[in-house]
Amino acid sequence: MNQSLLPRLDQREHAGGAVLRTATEAPLSSTAFIAQVPVEHVFRNRDEWHAGLRRHLMPLDCRVDDPHAFQCNAIVARLRGNTVAELRVDASRIARRAVEIDAADCGLVKVLWQLAGRSRVQQGPNRATLEVGSWTICDPGREYAIELEKGARFLLILVLRAQCPGWLPALSVLGGRALTTRGAAHIAMA
Repeated sequence: MNQSLLPRLDQREHAGGAVLRTATEAPLSSTAFIAQVPVEHVFRNRDEWHAGLRRHLMPLDCRVDDPHAFQCNAIVARLRGNTVAELRVDASRIARRAVEIDAADCGLVKVLWQLAGRSRVQQGPNRATLEVGSWTICDPGREYAIELEKGARFLLILVLRAQCPGWLPALSVLGGRALTTRGAAHIAMA
């Protein structure tokens, strides 16, 4: 993953052929940031990706356009109770269906920031296409779907609702809408 927003990684082969990479740079030593070292995962088919989403992010249904040539690279870390992941995926679709919604996941807000390629997102009546630099939020306590083009790269942040109480009244209105890179997103890009 070139020009990653997360630290550079060194590759190590694990039993069973799975590729695991760990960061070569130490996390900030400040006690204000409690961080887990980022780890890269390479998922080489739909079943590996489905299991990885469930294990590292949240339960989601996933479908891939080409099950024989699918790949997803994901760098996942934890920061102050939040999950941060940078993903590069082949053409696919992920969906949060009623069967995957768990009370534990309802304590989160999902932020999706498009870094490369394009994605289409839908939550409730809202539908949008995310272009490079745009972002959206989703409520994991409600159904949503995201279609990802081949080579799409995005930053995904699962934020604890307790850390963003001001967002909560707007979730149903903003979920699944494309938001521009003004405000906090513009500052983060700088």
